[in-house]
Amino acid sequence: MYTYCVNFGLEKTAEKVLQTKRGISKTIITILETKKLKPKKCRICGKVMPWNSSYGICSECYKRSYISHDDDYYDPFDW
Repeated sequence: MYTYCVNFGLEKTAEKVLQTKRGISKTIITILETKKLKPKKCRICGKVMPWNSSYGICSECYKRSYISHDDDYYDPFDW
């Protein structure tokens, strides 16, 4: 909707749309942060991660998965 308004020169409407989107996003984030949702856990080590994490593994496991052993790829699942 925002892009449509911008493309057709409706700047005032585009700004209202953008403000509404931001308000909705903040409300959703607040609701999700206060709910007792099942925690997201790293699939390798089980560490609890933020509910909005985009990845299935924590940063420590990600870093560990790229440690080089004699220039071979280190498979984090091969412990």
